[in-house]
Amino acid sequence: MTVEVVAPGPSVRRFATAALMIATAMQAGDATIVNVALPHLARDLGGGMTLGAWVVTSYLCATAVVAPLTGWLSRRYGAQLVFGSAVSLFVIASLCCALAPSAAAMIAFRVVQGASGGVLHPMAQAILLDIHPKERHGSVLGMWGAAAMVGPIMGPALGGIITDLASWRWAFAINLPLGILILCGTWRVLPGRETRRDLPIDGVGIILLIAAIGALQLFLERSVDHSWLGSPELAIELSIAFLAVLLIAVRARRGAFTLFRLDLFRDVNFTIAAFYNFMTSALLFVAVLFLPALGQGPLGYSATLAGAMIVPRAV
Repeated sequence: MTVEVVAPGPSVRRFATAALMIATAMQAGDATIVNVALPHLARDLGGGMTLGAWVVTSYLCATAVVAPLTGWLSRRYGAQLVFGSAVSLFVIASLCCALAPSAAAMIAFRVVQGASGGVLHPMAQAILLDIHPKERHGSVLGMWGAAAMVGPIMGPALGGIITDLASWRWAFAINLPLGILILCGTWRVLPGRETRRDLPIDGVGIILLIAAIGALQLFLERSVDHSWLGSPELAIELSIAFLAVLLIAVRARRGAFTLFRLDLFRDVNFTIAAFYNFMTSALLFVAVLFLPALGQGPLGYSATLAGAMIVPRAV
């Protein structure tokens, strides 16, 4: 069903733009805001630095699984329902993380938080382009990109201040007022922008995508403590990841994989841009993850100072 779209007024558009910038920065920042709090979190919940690694990577893996599905979800269920549900679920998961009683509960809540956050990032960009005229798309994308980059860099600095002044739990609870602000800022521009289609659910594709990313992540996490060649478990995990990727490629070639378009990689410009984004993101997150640990460990910095080490990367 398609409903006639009414262009939002300038004030509504500005408020919605600010809310969508906050949504982008919140989603990106939550991947790193807890980094400086990991020693405190591990001390309170147990699990050591292994827990710390899973708190970060479980969020990123869930985001990586769900983000490619955003276009399909939006076309099937509509932008209003998908974006509103994602923001609400993200806030609820954040509160659950703030109240987590154990390491297992924290990891489970981070998976939910990452899955809902995986929808926020691409949908915020799509809604921004939808509510602004084409002649402003360049500047709008620039603002969106700035929010996407500032979030993970400022996250550790904010997390360090919150951890020292209050508790690591408030690094998650802070998302409650932000989520309410995002919903208030976007509710007037989302109605009427629904183009729902009765698309089939590619259950096999979803399972393969989860298997590929999940098995690869398990392999990378466990390979730190085991020999790559001497562990049967690592060999099984790597084989599952490779087989899942192979089956996705086969299904895509036959037109059976409908979650997202793999044929886009035939475009050289798109492939180069995707590779560049992969490399810059990898370098960014490695530094953002390990520099705070270095600061609070061998260097003996406070959480605030360790988080501030990341801020110059924003320049």
